[in-house]
Amino acid sequence: MMRAFCLALAFVGVLAMPARAAQLPNGVTVSNAGDLESQCVTAVVLAEVKNRSFTSEERQAAQYCAGYFSALNDVLMALRDDGVNPFGICYPGQPLPPVVPIKAFLDFVGRHQDARHAIAMPVVLASLSEVFPCNRVRAK
Repeated sequence: MMRAFCLALAFVGVLAMPARAAQLPNGVTVSNAGDLESQCVTAVVLAEVKNRSFTSEERQAAQYCAGYFSALNDVLMALRDDGVNPFGICYPGQPLPPVVPIKAFLDFVGRHQDARHAIAMPVVLASLSEVFPCNRVRAK
């Protein structure tokens, strides 16, 4: 239970981060869902296109996006394993390749253009709760 509390607290800390753009050491800038979307489009292209050379900037963008979703995946699976689900996201039993939630996010942002200006994490969580909803039985 303490592990779940610590994970949830760390996750809330991520949500509370300022909405200002963050300039990372490698030049990648992410401040909102639109910025993350641009990083993730590159990640999907990099994952799916063979025999193409990529610039170092494209590789850094793809690595940022893949790392973002891999870390989120780990947190959500750890919370799930501890029986905690504060976000309504029910992942399947096996780990997902990062490209699965990335594509879900890109699809969500494509359908909700106004979400591009919001802080990235709540938009990502909304996209994942849509794709991996929990089947809850409610008592009457």
